[in-house]
Amino acid sequence: IISSFIKLDPRYRSSAFFVTWLIQGDKYTYGNGSSCNADLYLGFGVWGVLIGLLLWGIFLHYLESCAAWKTSINFWIIYLFTVGYAIYVNRSDLLVFGNYVIFTIILNAIWRLFYNKSKY
Repeated sequence: IISSFIKLDPRYRSSAFFVTWLIQGDKYTYGNGSSCNADLYLGFGVWGVLIGLLLWGIFLHYLESCAAWKTSINFWIIYLFTVGYAIYVNRSDLLVFGNYVIFTIILNAIWRLFYNKSKY
């Protein structure tokens, strides 16, 4: 939406395209892609990589340490999606797991609406 209002060079619209442009130049033939490290570095520098991955690690440690005593269906869905996504995160970006959190909230609202389960 923002790029439709301002004239932005296409190579600066995403980190994946920017990395492709850096490696192949203007005559690219395929996409090189990006990673969460590259996204954090391009957006926030070295400190962004350090702090971003530290926060990701703290979040994963919290999920792992709470896995034994949480009984909420919300927690378990977020936990399973996040642990499954943690394998893929090095080739993706960190905020995709936010989709899983939103999906969990919507799924829980539908569950409560149709089954009237306030326990979860």
